[in-house]
Amino acid sequence: MNPAPGEAILQTKIQIPRVRFRRVARRSLLDRLGQVEASRLTLVAAPAGFGKTTLLAAWANEAPHPVAWLTLDEADNVLDRFLTYLAAALSRVAPGVGVEALALIHSPRPLASEEFLTCLVNDLIDRPYPLVLVLDDYHVLESAPVQAAVEYLLDHLPDTLRLVIASRADPILPLARLRARGELLELRGADLRFSAHEAEEFLNQIMDLNLPAGQVEAIEERTEGWAAGLQLAALSLRDRKNPDHFIKVFTGTHHFILDYLAEEVLRRQPKHIQDFLLQTSILEWLTASLCDAILRDEGWRIKDESGTDLFIPHPSSFVVSDSPSLLILDYLERLNLFVTALDETRTAYRYHNLFADLLRYRLEQTYPDRIPTLHTRAARWFEDNGFVPEAVSHLLAAKDMKKAATLVEKAGEHLLGEGQANQLLGWLDILPASVFEINPRLDLQYCFALFTIGQTHRVEPHLRVVETRLASRLPEEIINNGISVRETLAEATASRALLASLQGNLGEVIRLSNLALQDLTPGHPMRSSLLIGLSTAYRMSGDSRQAVQALAEAAAFAQKVGQNTIAVAALCNQGEYLRENGELQYAAEVFRQAVALAIPEKGVVIPTASTAAAGLADIAFEWGNLPAARSYLHQALELDQAWQNQDSHIATLICQAHLAMAEGELNAGWELMAQVKDLAGGIHLTPMVSGLFENGIVLLELHYGDSTKVRQWLEDHPAGSLERLDFFKEQEAQIRVEAQVLLGIADSDPILLRAALDQLDQILPFLEASGRNGRLLEALALQALALSALGLEAEAQAALERSLELAAPQGYLRMFLDKGPAMQVLLQKIKTQGSFSPQAYLDRLLAVFAKEQPEAPYLKQAQEPGPSLTASRQIPQGRPSLGGFAGGPTLSARELEVLRLVAAGLSNQQVATRLVLAPGTVKRHLHNIFEELEVTSRSQAIARAHELGLLR
Repeated sequence: MNPAPGEAILQTKIQIPRVRFRRVARRSLLDRLGQVEASRLTLVAAPAGFGKTTLLAAWANEAPHPVAWLTLDEADNVLDRFLTYLAAALSRVAPGVGVEALALIHSPRPLASEEFLTCLVNDLIDRPYPLVLVLDDYHVLESAPVQAAVEYLLDHLPDTLRLVIASRADPILPLARLRARGELLELRGADLRFSAHEAEEFLNQIMDLNLPAGQVEAIEERTEGWAAGLQLAALSLRDRKNPDHFIKVFTGTHHFILDYLAEEVLRRQPKHIQDFLLQTSILEWLTASLCDAILRDEGWRIKDESGTDLFIPHPSSFVVSDSPSLLILDYLERLNLFVTALDETRTAYRYHNLFADLLRYRLEQTYPDRIPTLHTRAARWFEDNGFVPEAVSHLLAAKDMKKAATLVEKAGEHLLGEGQANQLLGWLDILPASVFEINPRLDLQYCFALFTIGQTHRVEPHLRVVETRLASRLPEEIINNGISVRETLAEATASRALLASLQGNLGEVIRLSNLALQDLTPGHPMRSSLLIGLSTAYRMSGDSRQAVQALAEAAAFAQKVGQNTIAVAALCNQGEYLRENGELQYAAEVFRQAVALAIPEKGVVIPTASTAAAGLADIAFEWGNLPAARSYLHQALELDQAWQNQDSHIATLICQAHLAMAEGELNAGWELMAQVKDLAGGIHLTPMVSGLFENGIVLLELHYGDSTKVRQWLEDHPAGSLERLDFFKEQEAQIRVEAQVLLGIADSDPILLRAALDQLDQILPFLEASGRNGRLLEALALQALALSALGLEAEAQAALERSLELAAPQGYLRMFLDKGPAMQVLLQKIKTQGSFSPQAYLDRLLAVFAKEQPEAPYLKQAQEPGPSLTASRQIPQGRPSLGGFAGGPTLSARELEVLRLVAAGLSNQQVATRLVLAPGTVKRHLHNIFEELEVTSRSQAIARAHELGLLR
């Protein structure tokens, strides 16, 4: 095996590997490797297939100094062979180095590695330029003499030589000492993972797949940026007619991935390590205690009966323990065996997604009968340690449905309290019908979960099942967990009261709430939900102040009994009612309380606070603080993703559309409303959200769109009788009045103006009686505009001054601004006469008018047909030139913002979330960017932008 005197050296071992011309240029990593000269040792350590060799070869080809390369193999565990190739690699880039050292190998006396290395080091000391030595595939070296030789070389490294090691496992070298001295440069698996941008470039530019952004993101997320995984996925996707289906089912059991991981990783491990990996693969995360628990009855030991070690810890490990799992987890981490530490103390770990898929697949092949037992043991450990959701998941996997059902009921209230209704529904959907027949409270929990996510139309059937199953049982009979039939039926009645409140059935709300309260204990947690339902009844019947009081009581009671999710819901509703009452300052404070309760510094986030974040956005928008509004909307959208309540999401998107249009992003606003229309068409909306959606479209058409459509809406929604004006009728009536007033002013139509005034005569007393001052002050402003347009100036100014008196303490701004130039004229008249105090508020309103000069499109083109809601709205927008190059491309400020985020590696969806835009808007911006820069891909756009200096 040793090269004899004159025997040829295998040149491919000491050549820098060839780098493909078409590859992802990983500039940030190459720049980091540019610091090699400043470090005694550079370690590139990552699992198989992370692109270590490719990266180092690319760097070596552009390095400013000569790079000696040695690709190691198992044969290099023989000392003299290793040293021979070491000298050959160095002499290839530095002729004359190692001649004396090689003579020692060929001499008849035994070789002393220190003498050989001393000669080698001495040859390098006087070199006129520095060298870098790369030892690739270092993990194959297991020979103690060879490892000692490398450590000796590292300890005596001359200033003219730097060492780079690429390995799947940490080498047995004094890494901690080098790290402490600042002499170690490290690149790990986390550094080598492909970013979303790099994955897109590889799949679409290098592999020519032309996948849309969503599919690229899915592959990148599934592979966790693993280079080999991306390569194997790309190979699998070639010539597939349905790539989307493949991506959805792409796992570690796909044959390319399976073959690679099995050959390169799993089969190289000793049998007891393979067994450990297979049996612990059922776990989403691992600790030593948990692994010991599920393996304890499998004869799992550190030593066999004769005392021989079954497991030898990694030589660099400092772990000393009787726990075999702790030793193995430490070993796996140091071996970089697709295991990632989840904390700084290295007590919890997880497997790479695709590696875990492979392990589970092999577990089913190797030990299929053992899987239920492993899940049962895991469930016991999780339950004993207070991890109930994890325990339920393992019981379901073990098919122990009876115990799973008991634990689900036990965990259900906690999950709902933490805003995890979708998790609860997922479990309940898996449980068989037989366990529901035994315990009807599971159906009741199903109802509560449906309420939480807004799917109220599905509640009624489950309530009927509960009531039917309990009809023949005695009221005092105990069902489960000490809860009686009477109390369970009272909870069902309370649920019916909540359902009635959402459907606008006021009489049923009050009747059912009182029935439920009779049978619920004083401290029963359902009381807070009933108070929320009653508040809705008060609100819809016109008693807004009583509604706010009921919600304050509900929030306080819910927090007292530990129902933070219900407390957040109560606070969100309270803030919304206060906003309608015109108490913006108080509403903002209540919304902030909801957000603070829902997003603690530590603990579980309650996503239902999305409503509060959206409320704060709306108030910030009203106050003219658009950056704050955007920030709150970003928070609301993030919470919506976790909550998955479509009603809330639709309300947030409508608010986002208003903000976008106010900022001049008209296309973005219409795209958001088209998105809302698509969402609303596919789900069952509550009457409240349905009204919000329809009224939102009318308002946006009125202020930014097509007056023809607004006129058509007025014809389709005649005023009718306003004698019994409930909440929903009042909301629609006020939208109708605003449309009539603004269109009447624009078209000089006295009929529309007089019709609006007739309706206001009926609406204003209702708003005053109900204390809904927020709507009242807007109604007064509309009344003033209509009166002024009809020449009744004194009455108009009196109405507007009354509106301003209500608005000034709360800082209303946007409401007046959106009424257009006619409102500006009327405000100026009041200022000129000096009849209103405080003048500072009036001055601020006029200053904003002068700055923004609002002018709705219909004021200029009332007779022109407007664009359709579902059509692409190509409203011209300014595209200011970005100086710096004559005749160059022009990008708008928003397009430049998108380009910078794309250059930072963000996906389209991430850009949309960051900028609070619709994904379609981001795609449109990218399309415009590509056209302006004359490129066809993200990577080309980024390169072109750097050339033009746009990303400085």
